[in-house]
Amino acid sequence: MKIVICGIGEVGSHLARLLVENGHELVLVDPNPDSLSSIEETIDARIVIGSATSATTLKSIGIADTDIFLCLTSDDETNLVACSLAKALGAREVIARYHAPARQDHELFSYSDHFNIDYLVSPERLTAAHLAREIRSPISPVLDQFARGSIEVAQVELSENCPAVDFPLMDLKLPLRTRIGLIQRGSDVLIPSASEKLQANDQLILIGSPRPLAEAARQLVGEKKEKRFRLVVYGANDVTIALIENFNAFDVQIKVIEPDRARCEWISEHYPWVNVVEGHAIHSQLLIEENVMEADVFVAATRDDENNVMSCLQATKLGIRPSLLVIHRPDYAGILTDIGDILGINATVSPRIVTGTELLRYITTKPYVVLWEMNRGGAQIIRIRLKAESSDIFGKKVRDVVWPEHALLLGIERADGTLMPTADDTIEQNDALMVLVLPKSRESILKLFASAL
Repeated sequence: MKIVICGIGEVGSHLARLLVENGHELVLVDPNPDSLSSIEETIDARIVIGSATSATTLKSIGIADTDIFLCLTSDDETNLVACSLAKALGAREVIARYHAPARQDHELFSYSDHFNIDYLVSPERLTAAHLAREIRSPISPVLDQFARGSIEVAQVELSENCPAVDFPLMDLKLPLRTRIGLIQRGSDVLIPSASEKLQANDQLILIGSPRPLAEAARQLVGEKKEKRFRLVVYGANDVTIALIENFNAFDVQIKVIEPDRARCEWISEHYPWVNVVEGHAIHSQLLIEENVMEADVFVAATRDDENNVMSCLQATKLGIRPSLLVIHRPDYAGILTDIGDILGINATVSPRIVTGTELLRYITTKPYVVLWEMNRGGAQIIRIRLKAESSDIFGKKVRDVVWPEHALLLGIERADGTLMPTADDTIEQNDALMVLVLPKSRESILKLFASAL
């Protein structure tokens, strides 16, 4: 495929290397020659010095025959305008980066629809989601999340003593917006019917909204009460904001340590339930004064890698386990992953790596995107965008669609949010459908929606 990347920073350069390794034809665009010079000698790509928002620049690189156009600069406005322009000039798919504080705007107004953008990607929110998965209760280990974090996939195993054993699904009365999507029983994987009885040692794949999903997991394994959780985060930046919002629906006590007073005041104003402390978490005295040793988890999420490492070491010294850190430099990320156990650091998260992994999902010639896969060649959750101008499927209720066996509609993503559909909801133009499929049913699903793609 021909792929254009505008904005060659941490995320753009990492993605470029991944794409070249996979044999794609690559064009890199940036107005800053210094950004391009460091990558020009290391990968096989066409290098263009120019503005992503210039129609002249875009036409000069052959935007009309571009399969995927990505604008990954640090400026949201540039990314939105460049992607809109690229789409109008003929690019097949366009992807824009956006930043965490813009989330409320994106919930109130569909920037993707207005600017005709196929996908919006936030490195900060992806990093926070990855951290949240590491932090969350072991009762419902979160495997993945998508649809702007509104739908999650989790896994639980039923022991012989679990109260759900021997009950048919229809009698479980799980929380709304949750469902048991898959059962792995020995070597068999099935999408269960309502009459299916659960058995001891079943591996269940749960799907739903975050808070109800956690409640469903506790109900299935017999955990009576949600444990209140104490989280300390060092750094009041975009990742921290996204992490706070990841835990809005949970009983979590959050303390944020930040040396910049203006940032402290901003967090206090916008998230008054968060305890904000002005100071440096690399100093053990401050951590002791703030009783940080009582926390369940410590996360270092500043932009300074050295401070993140040092603060995690201080937290570990005080007995806080687990401790997690955000790391930006690629040379640090590899080393810390290798020696994290020795240092007492439980997990390192690199924004450029998690974003690159996410973007690779969308770089495909297939009419769907794989959001989650149980194992290679196994069950998948796929996202199908209905972009046709007209189709006889539009306006149909979910109950009136003849769904293939071994397929389950999980969610409908729209400009105003994502819903877990009921039988009375309708399928509409521009919907993005999230469907759980076994391999034998994927082609049937694509055939069902062929006129709407």
